[in-house]
Order: sequence, then structure tokens, then C-alpha cells
Amino acid sequence: MSAALAGSLLVACGLGLAVLVRRLGPPQDHWSLPIPFVALSVMVSVAAISAESVAVMMGAGWGDPDIPLVLGLVATALGGLAAIAVALRVAKPSALGLHSPEDPRYWGIGVLGCLGMMALTLLYTTLIQVLGAGVPTQQIMDSLADGNGVEQALLVGYGAFGAPVIEEVLFRGLLVPPLVLRFGLPGAVLASGLLFGMAHVADPVAVFPLAVFGAGLAWLRHRSGSVLPGVLAHVLNNAVALVVSLLG
Repeated sequence: MSAALAGSLLVACGLGLAVLVRRLGPPQDHWSLPIPFVALSVMVSVAAISAESVAVMMGAGWGDPDIPLVLGLVATALGGLAAIAVALRVAKPSALGLHSPEDPRYWGIGVLGCLGMMALTLLYTTLIQVLGAGVPTQQIMDSLADGNGVEQALLVGYGAFGAPVIEEVLFRGLLVPPLVLRFGLPGAVLASGLLFGMAHVADPVAVFPLAVFGAGLAWLRHRSGSVLPGVLAHVLNNAVALVVSLLG
């Protein structure tokens, strides 16, 4: 693919997104179950097209697996922002849970959820080692170890803050309410956790702990009416894991 064609594809992607966002809305208190999957599809598509198109314009081949780390992070962030733009066009911020919980105790529950996630991850990886299976390093940890100072700063910044905000808005703010309406709270918690775990299937060792974590965050979002305690738990979990990996 030529650089000109890649640039045209990137522009077309941006125009298509603008048309989609414009056609959606106005924001509602309730939305249908397909909407979260539309937003997640937008995130993946924008991230992939942005990264590949810019890589081609920089001289790489389409589908080249060695996309620069910074480019991949920026593209992923753009995809997440595009998906959030879709979410905000469909749902009112209050309906997405973008407000503080009425009961402040849910902040503490979020912190406890983070500690529980850390304990579960430790127990899970220890069990795998005891059973004689290897524990592969997560991709982001490999990138953190191999990156330079700028790349490490961007990885920690996005992994500890950007990713938790984007994932909580999409997987809990946008996805949980229609799941609850369709399947009830137990079914919604289970489905949300499974989907969150499978979204991280590129790192197999993380799928089970993240599925459990996602289920807990789904319950917390429903009971508190807010995604912010979940964001706090998610930020703390990711930040601790990344800093420990960086210092280790």
C-alpha cells in the first residue's frame, strides 16, 4: 500500500467516524445492547487503521508487526477517545455513571477490590507455577522492560490512567446497564466479566484474573451508580503493577 493510499484511508476513517457520531444521539438515559459493541468496534477499527496508516506513511509495510511502540500507544488512545465520543453521543454522562457515588463507602469498596485483584493475581500465578506451567510475561510488561525512557513514561501514563478510564467508561459505564436490563444483575456481572477478560486474550495469563476483576467492577458500577470507584480501583491496580514491573 502506498503512503498516499494510507493517508486517504486515515482521512476516510476520520470522516466516517464524524458521520457516525453526528448521526447518533441525542444522548439518552437508556440504550440498546448493540450500542456498546458498536463503540468497542469503533475503538478497535480507529486504533488499527490509525496505527497501520501512519506506519505505512513512515515507510513500513501494511501489517508490519514492528509498529513503533509510541505510535501503537497513540493509536490505541485515539481509538479509545473515538469510542468514548460514541458513548457520550448515545448516553447522558449521568447515565454512564460519570459522577461521584451518593454513598462514599463505595470508594473504599473500590480500593478493597483493587487489593483483592492483586491477591487473586498473586495466588493465580503461584498456582500455575506450582502446577509446573510457565507464567508468560504480559505484553505490556515486556514492552515496559524493553522501552526507552519516553516509551516507559508513555506506557505507565496510558496503562495506569488512560486505559482504566477508557475501559471503565466502555465496559462498565456503557455495557453494564443494557446487560442488566436484558439478563438481570447476576447475568450482567458474569457477561461483563467474561467479555472484559476475553478482550485481553492477547495476554492469556491475565484473562482469568481480569474476568473476575471485570465482574467485580460491573457489580460495583451497578450498586454505586457510578463508574468512578471502579476507575479508582482500576488505576490503582494498573499503577502498582506497572511501577513494580518497572522497578523490578
